[in-house]
Amino acid sequence: MNATDTCPEAEQILIDIIRRMSPDVKFNLIFDAYHLGKVLAMAGLQDLHPQATSQQIWLLWAKQHLGDVLFQQAYGALPIG
Repeated sequence: MNATDTCPEAEQILIDIIRRMSPDVKFNLIFDAYHLGKVLAMAGLQDLHPQATSQQIWLLWAKQHLGDVLFQQAYGALPIG
């Protein structure tokens, strides 16, 4: 890891805890972190586009992650504002 704001002893404790976790617990932590990031990103998009519907926000988020070419291949040229 090598967290610069954490003392080596605390970092070692965290590493030990992570090593003892089962794969499904680790996966769930990763999934939860990804979901939180997505929720925060969508909240930011909602702030930038206050009149957008939830579907439009989702499409804006998808376009950010897919890029223009893949987005158009997957969804076509949708009017997303």
